[in-house]
Amino acid sequence: MNLHLRAASELRYLLIKIGLMTKEEYIQLADKYRHNRCSKEEKELFERILDNFQVNQKDFEWDLSDQQKTNKKIKSVVLDKIGTDVPIKAGKSFVARFIRIAASIVLISGLTYLFYVNNNNTQSAPVPVLVTKTTEHDQRSTITLSDGTVVHLNTGSSIRFEETFSGDKRLLELSGEAFFEVARNELIPFEVISGPVRTVVLGTSFNVNARQKNITVAVSSGEVAVSSMIGMPNEAQDRRTILRAREKVVYDHQKNTLSKSEADLQLDLAWKNPEINFDNTPLSYASVILSARYNKEIVIRDPAIKNCRITNRYMEESLTNILDGLEFIIDVKYEVNEKNQIVLYGIGCDD
Repeated sequence: MNLHLRAASELRYLLIKIGLMTKEEYIQLADKYRHNRCSKEEKELFERILDNFQVNQKDFEWDLSDQQKTNKKIKSVVLDKIGTDVPIKAGKSFVARFIRIAASIVLISGLTYLFYVNNNNTQSAPVPVLVTKTTEHDQRSTITLSDGTVVHLNTGSSIRFEETFSGDKRLLELSGEAFFEVARNELIPFEVISGPVRTVVLGTSFNVNARQKNITVAVSSGEVAVSSMIGMPNEAQDRRTILRAREKVVYDHQKNTLSKSEADLQLDLAWKNPEINFDNTPLSYASVILSARYNKEIVIRDPAIKNCRITNRYMEESLTNILDGLEFIIDVKYEVNEKNQIVLYGIGCDD
């Protein structure tokens, strides 16, 4: 990849990443950086944006008249997003302008550069249209992306992505949990950003659970590369973990480490599968499956019932029906406490 393409690729990633933020988040990030209140991740993201843009300005000789023409093509689109009008003036440092009017300058200057480099100075590419899909806490959804990738979105989750993928990567940001069936394209990798964790694939199926600070990626088929985005890019490359079918990795937010192990797909994909099969399954494990499937916290109050065994098959049953049935199968009762937890209790089962 030549200098122009490498620079455009890196800047495109950063622009899409910051494009997934709101105006208020841009300004808040700049203000936190100025007052030295950024987290490590925020500081490194902010400095990557600044460093990348400064390097790109040195590497390319821009013709001012062409740049001004490009500005006019995109300024109205960008200003619609940020909700204000900001004049573009040559000769001022990017850092100073970013600190003062962070969101405006990153979007206008960065997209100007991207337009200029990628389009041979004659044709302007369309500004990427970002789409957000969200599910409520009692809702799941299936979304098909422009490349044919299918995303199964769990309850209380959201994804953001380009309406039509373009460039040399297919980038998506996830908050919550989703299962991906990625359309194979060996030339254009598919990337999922979930907090500080990046998952890169060519074509495979895998689950990302980013509901908690410790993020889990589990692979159903194919192969994926998982890395932390905290640190310099070459360090992230060194720390990346390759996963194959029936393997998973857990990212430890506090330690910034990735721990690889065998995946329990029945558990990791329980939320997605309409069928639940228990075959002499202890209640201690069955309750974990049900908790994952229905996104409800289930606790066992009486240790005596943990080893009660369940053999049954449920197809798209409600959690209430399953719990009501447990009273007849293994004499286990339940209640909902003040924390909205489902509490299982009983006298125990004969071995």
